[in-house]
Amino acid sequence: MSWLDNAIIMTYEDKIACSNEFLRSEAKSKLLSKLDLLDFKFPDGRVIQVRPSDHVFITGAISIGGSVWVLKNNKTAYISADELAIALAYSVEMISNSYKEYADALDTM
Repeated sequence: MSWLDNAIIMTYEDKIACSNEFLRSEAKSKLLSKLDLLDFKFPDGRVIQVRPSDHVFITGAISIGGSVWVLKNNKTAYISADELAIALAYSVEMISNSYKEYADALDTM
């Protein structure tokens, strides 16, 4: 019995696969962080979060013509349906861009 009996011996291909998995994991973490931090700033300075998880609430508020909204600073303000639609469109564009960056990162592996 030698010290190699319990060793994991990896081929070059195994090492590349592990490296790629690590890089993929890092890229996904970056994507998820980016999506979790999405917000939209209105011209008057109000800021709302527009994360993917907020879309259902934004869409609901648009359907009823606007709503009192909790801003990012935890104050409340009425936001119209038109304003929410602009924020939602911005969010969708930012999410799309974020996923494109993620896909590009995966393509380089």
